Amino acid sequence: MRDGFRLALTGATGDFGRSVLNWACGCDDIAEVTALGRRATGERHPKLRETFLDLAGRIDLESVRGCDALVHLAYCVEEPHDKRLAYQVNVAATKSLLQQAREVGIGQLVLTSSANALGVRNCGTGKTCNEADYPAGDRDDGHYYFQHKALLEHLANWYWVNVTDGKTKLAVVRPCYVVGEHFDNSGLQTLLSKVVVYPRPSRSYYQFLWDTDLVDAYATILTHGLSGLYNVAPADHTSVTEICSISGARLIPGPLGALKAGSNLAFRLRLTPFSGHWVTLGDPLLDSALLQSTTEWRPSMSSANALTKYLATRGS
Repeated sequence: MRDGFRLALTGATGDFGRSVLNWACGCDDIAEVTALGRRATGERHPKLRETFLDLAGRIDLESVRGCDALVHLAYCVEEPHDKRLAYQVNVAATKSLLQQAREVGIGQLVLTSSANALGVRNCGTGKTCNEADYPAGDRDDGHYYFQHKALLEHLANWYWVNVTDGKTKLAVVRPCYVVGEHFDNSGLQTLLSKVVVYPRPSRSYYQFLWDTDLVDAYATILTHGLSGLYNVAPADHTSVTEICSISGARLIPGPLGALKAGSNLAFRLRLTPFSGHWVTLGDPLLDSALLQSTTEWRPSMSSANALTKYLATRGS
């Protein structure tokens, strides 16, 4: 990073966004941080300024004209009943940010994808995927978040092929399941409840990554000014059977189709915060060898250790 580095950030009030905001405010190489969002962060720091931005409305990045980088972390993950809203935030707004970032002269745009972009066909296989694997989530009509992240990657691929003037570099971070001390969401609540009902738990896998490791990955990408797609994950993975063993939960295996149908019904009745869109054989698994061979980034702990650490923070 150059002296006087100016960073803009969306999603600063989210679980992971707050981790990135804290890092940016404490980083000596960053002179100014602009948080873009609908809600105030509640933070006070001499580097920090805040500007209103609603990703469901008109996108205007004039307030961050000439910033060295924009890290985009604001996405609709918790499931809305109106999937059109999720599409607007996750896909349409990302397309607008790509266009606007170039127009206002942002040096580097960092988008956030997900292992889910690789699609449900890569769930439960035990096979790790690299950056060359096709983001097959674009075919998952019944899994909105998988599809939206795949479409984000398609937008990025179009940009890398068609925009060659070098005005705004584009990097896409594709992380696994992130946990951290202050994290709390419906997915974690379900996985770590006292009773877990899950399809094929011994072959349903997750990779857990501690949030500071992912912050380090973003910092590394910003420091090196990288472009391209990068997986971010530990080398190991954790099955749902192992998760329940670590958490002490009672595990009840169930058929995928029935659990998906039941979740859809409960969601329509507003009894649960998620539908069958999230009923899968875990997540696709990632190989992060590219980032590790390109830079000095390394995960500080295994998937199992990240989960154990998260459980310890919940109990404290």
